[in-house]
Order: sequence, then structure tokens, then C-alpha cells
Amino acid sequence: VPAQDQAELVPLSVAVARAQDTKARLATTHEGIRIAARLLLSAGVVPKNENLFQEIKEFDTAIFSRYTAACFLWNVLGGLSEDEWLGKGKRFDDSLRRIKTLKGLEGSLRCWEGVLFDVLGMLDGVDEGKKVDVGSFGVVLGRWRVGVPSKP
Repeated sequence: VPAQDQAELVPLSVAVARAQDTKARLATTHEGIRIAARLLLSAGVVPKNENLFQEIKEFDTAIFSRYTAACFLWNVLGGLSEDEWLGKGKRFDDSLRRIKTLKGLEGSLRCWEGVLFDVLGMLDGVDEGKKVDVGSFGVVLGRWRVGVPSKP
């Protein structure tokens, strides 16, 4: 086993817990971007900027698709026995692939939580009349694409 792959090996219980945590955090991030979209709509920012609305929709869709992947992975991992996890041959390869998938989900999540935090910070006070610089907001929101892996 290559040293890099050795470093990624984790017990099944840890992989299941990480998948469950990722799934829950993606659900929270998904709800957060929806709250941000509602704030933008109520402040009248989104109807004035169709590109911004489209970017929010694409971010929302990406979060939901990664949430779906996390749910699937969590169910698969939860259904494995210790003997199946990190077994020989194909089982070992499957386990490594699942660990790498989990790492990809966690990487997307770290990026997207940061974007959401910054987006919500920019929207703080919008409901009380604070103006949102649409250009700056679009740049911050556009950072979500950094968290999209080249392969799922």
C-alpha cells in the first residue's frame, strides 16, 4: 500500500461518523444559502440581478447534490461490516475510493461553509435597509465554485 494511501486509512466507525457529520453540515449549509436567498429577495437585490439569482441557484443545486452524495455514502458505509472495510483486493480498493470520496465531500463543505459565512456577513442588516454591493457580493458568492471537485 502506497504511503499516501496508508495515511488515509481510517477505521470504519470513524468513516461512518465523518460521513454523518458531513451530511449534517451540508444540510445546514443548504438551509443557510436558502436563508440568504430569501434575504436577497426581500431586500430587492436579486430581482435586479438575474446573474446573481442564477449563481445562487447553481450553488444551491451543488450543495444539494453533494448532500445527496453524502447521504448515499453514509448509507453505504453504515451497511458495511468490519470485514468488508479495508478487506483484501477489490474490497480494499473500494474502501480507498470511499475514503477519497468522503475527503472530497469534506473539502467542498469546508469551502462552501466559508462562502456561506461571508455571504451571511454581507447580508447582515439588509432587512434594516443596509445596501448590498452586488458586485462584491457576486465575487464572494462565486467562490463556491472552488469547492467543486473535478471528479465526484
